[in-house]
Amino acid sequence: MNRRQLRWLTAVGPVVFVVAVDLALDFLPPLPEAPWLGEALAFVILSCGAFLFSELVFRHVGRVERRMIERNHELSAARDELAHQTVHLQALNDQVQSLAMIAERERIARELHDNLAQVLGYVRLRATAGRDALARGDPVKVAATFADIGEVTREAYADVREAILGLRTGVGLPGH
Repeated sequence: MNRRQLRWLTAVGPVVFVVAVDLALDFLPPLPEAPWLGEALAFVILSCGAFLFSELVFRHVGRVERRMIERNHELSAARDELAHQTVHLQALNDQVQSLAMIAERERIARELHDNLAQVLGYVRLRATAGRDALARGDPVKVAATFADIGEVTREAYADVREAILGLRTGVGLPGH
């Protein structure tokens, strides 16, 4: 029984019951020796009817209330599970961010090793060759060595600037 049906039953039911009892009592023959007996009988019937009617309504309300309590418990359990899952997802998100940071650090370390460290090693070797050429008194070799060092350092500087720009703009990161 839905709420609308219950509302109509509680509004119309008692009236119909009272009218039915009144009509039924009209068909009983009057008792001259006990005129009050009809009114007493009507009172008893109406009292029992009112009790049964209230039992019907309260049982229905009790069933609805129990279903609401069950549903409230289900919703509470679902809310608790959702809170647990939210905490779990936040922990996973933190792990993903940590792994992304470690991966980015490793990428930067590889770039430094593959580019800048190699260039610095080359520059050191060329500087040693230039010092040796200077010690031998070979100015052409010294000039060529320093020109080579200048070109390599310009390229390395451009590569470092490009890497820094990539870090600032997020180029090379997943999703960019």
